[in-house]
Amino acid sequence: MRSVATMARNVWHEVTLFLSYTHNRIWVVLVALFLAGYQSLQFFLEHPDWYVTFSPDLTIWLQETFSTPSLDYALSYYYPFGFMICLLLLVYLVVKEGRQGWKWGYAILACWIAHFVIEMFYPVAPPLRWESGARAIRLEVFPLSDILVSVKYGGMPSGHFGYIFIGFLIARFNFLKTRSHDYRGYMLFFLANLVLTTFTVLYLGEHTWEDLAGSFLIFGGLFYLFSQLVEPTIFPSCAKNPAAAMLRKMEKSP
Repeated sequence: MRSVATMARNVWHEVTLFLSYTHNRIWVVLVALFLAGYQSLQFFLEHPDWYVTFSPDLTIWLQETFSTPSLDYALSYYYPFGFMICLLLLVYLVVKEGRQGWKWGYAILACWIAHFVIEMFYPVAPPLRWESGARAIRLEVFPLSDILVSVKYGGMPSGHFGYIFIGFLIARFNFLKTRSHDYRGYMLFFLANLVLTTFTVLYLGEHTWEDLAGSFLIFGGLFYLFSQLVEPTIFPSCAKNPAAAMLRKMEKSP
């Protein structure tokens, strides 16, 4: 019990330190506004006039091969709750950076915005949203969870895969930089959830492999860009990058 209390105090100290810096507070406000707007989309968006579909064959094969009532139940609940736990850890990685947290924070915000723009202009219907031949398992087992899916026809890219993937990349980046056992643990946690989430979204028909490939490229590309801005000294080619210079100037201000 004492260790739990100590951990809670440490986290509280990290949060208060993080919020003591202006750039971090601005990031928090922007994220709150964006998330509120994004979640409210479900009350305004209607079935799109057109949408893209990819082959559901992999989902159908996984369901026919592995489906059991217990697996259907477990993955239907893991889909929302496992993802939320990973999102909280992703935000905590930003908080742990302290004064520099806003840098990774804007990397995540850029992923959110890119995700939103693609969903709006390139609607992709996951196998569970159309007559694909795949079972809509989560909608049968845990229909209430669908209120968390604001954009029903936003299969490309997969946010579930993408945000866990960027969490893994950030944890790995910090582990390689610091060799901290904490970051090693975070990295392995994200990696385990990345594997489980990949199987989950394909099995439930939430995404296809094309959605996952899109996430890998989009989120991975944005991570690479921001990793150079976060640590320009590690990437000499970024030393004369105007964006890197701007970030260095911003971090010197309160």
